[in-house]
Amino acid sequence: MNDAIPQTPDVDGTQPRIVSGRGRNGGHSLVVNGVTQSHVNLDDPTDLQLNYVRRISFVVDIVAPAGTAIRALHLGAGALTIARYIAATRPGSKQFAVELDSGLADLVTNHLPLASGADVTLRIGDARAVAEGLPADHAGATDLVVVDVFSGDVAPLHIATKEFLELLDGLLSPAGIVVINVLSTGNLGFAKAELATVATVFPELAVIVPDEVSRGAYGNLAIVASRVPIDTTSLAERARTDEHAPAAVLVAAQARAFAGRALPLDDARVAAGVRLGGHWNRVPRAVARRLRRGIRRLLRR
Repeated sequence: MNDAIPQTPDVDGTQPRIVSGRGRNGGHSLVVNGVTQSHVNLDDPTDLQLNYVRRISFVVDIVAPAGTAIRALHLGAGALTIARYIAATRPGSKQFAVELDSGLADLVTNHLPLASGADVTLRIGDARAVAEGLPADHAGATDLVVVDVFSGDVAPLHIATKEFLELLDGLLSPAGIVVINVLSTGNLGFAKAELATVATVFPELAVIVPDEVSRGAYGNLAIVASRVPIDTTSLAERARTDEHAPAAVLVAAQARAFAGRALPLDDARVAAGVRLGGHWNRVPRAVARRLRRGIRRLLRR
């Protein structure tokens, strides 16, 4: 089946394309602007090659046990890797995915079709606009929201504000969870501001963070939030024992300390223009040292 998928051309290196035969176990990578955004193994949707995708799957696994159908909303569809994982591990799940780039969506659905029986509705549009216009039956009924929206290596700020997170809160089921993929490009300003914003909406908070990202290196962290206690014990164990890229899970006060003095984002600040690289959102050096020591201890357990 995999061998029949054609390689898509990329004349100037900027167009989305699919490259096959990559990864530890083969499969197909979605490459955008020269960066591997997603990876799919059509023969085994549980084979998650990218570190950040695997961490999101750890969150899926604490939402409901394998075999239990859930309702999921994916903001930022990519190659639908997590949607495929949910369909394979939790048959009967109802999923709704949003992708801004219609060309990318066509590329993925034409060359990397979903498995038979996967109940995934794909809508083209802006993530926030589509979320605001979802039918009433989505309100209070979504078990998992995955936010993985980028323009290049930057997350659009209108999907990072308090008002946007309040919108997601209204979509969640009573025990629902939001997971946000955040890319740090060496300056943690946005990640800290986003974490501070999430903390204003959701009382329960955790952050999956590799040690190198805590030091300001390029990489992904995942913010996990809910209105009810999160199974951080299971989450931390999965993250710590990941054989390819172990990470620590910061919870409660640790997570808030990671945000440092960052100011939450709201629609008014974003509309007025906000600088995320200034001194006001840096973690104090003493706090940063304590966080790094704590992460190293967690990874050694």
